[in-house]
Amino acid sequence: MRVDAITGIGGVANAELLLVASPGLATVGVGFAEDLDFLGSGAEATINVGRAPSSFTALDSSPLPAGGSVLIATLSGAGEPLGGQLVTLTGGSRTAQTFTDGYGRVRLDTADGFPSGAYSVAVTYDGNDRYEPATAVNVLIVVYDPTTFVTGGGWFMTSSPSTGLLSGKKTNIGANMKYKNGTTVPTGSLEFQAKESNVSFKATTIDWLAISGNKAEAQGHGTVNGGGGWSFRVVMIDGPDSFTITIWKDDGSTTYALPSYRTSGSLGSGNVVVH
Repeated sequence: MRVDAITGIGGVANAELLLVASPGLATVGVGFAEDLDFLGSGAEATINVGRAPSSFTALDSSPLPAGGSVLIATLSGAGEPLGGQLVTLTGGSRTAQTFTDGYGRVRLDTADGFPSGAYSVAVTYDGNDRYEPATAVNVLIVVYDPTTFVTGGGWFMTSSPSTGLLSGKKTNIGANMKYKNGTTVPTGSLEFQAKESNVSFKATTIDWLAISGNKAEAQGHGTVNGGGGWSFRVVMIDGPDSFTITIWKDDGSTTYALPSYRTSGSLGSGNVVVH
């Protein structure tokens, strides 16, 4: 490939050259084709062409039923999608390998043994002779079984420390969540009351419900003290029976990682039953 450039002050010329050579040692030549005042000249230099960087971009994945598949990430290198590359998926006590499609996208297929539940999947790329390895990206995966459901309720003492709530205080919680026949969005109820902290939460919609063994996890939206614009995630364990609830604002001022309220505890009375 040839690129022309004009010298500036001091006889220096600058040009950008698209490197098409494979990584390794390569020769670059520069030449002056003479003019009326000066004879032509040229020189060569050896450069080391390195591998191009690569990176992952996580995709927003929707909850998927057991037996389904979903796109979870895109692999790119030097600003272009990398198709046909071998990547590794690790999560839910399962590791599997797959190839990116023509757009560099990574698909997780539950047929590869990924179980029901809500868990993080790490996507890694070891690189090849032209591209460097990509830093792993972690993606929350929700795989649900619509034949399962959860019920539970009772009281527990808030954990120490708790976020936004008084620790060591009695709270009440109740939940009943399931998928109706032929639906992909769960229905049901969730109520949480921490009277001494003046916090009363009630779910209005449930985005997903994922059950794995004795653990049920759900996420959705609701109200705090009657005011809307809140999200929640609740984890319920059947034996020993316990709840963990996290509540944050929908406007982005707080998040699941940095919530407005979070607490947990083992039930002092009541129970959790995963069906």
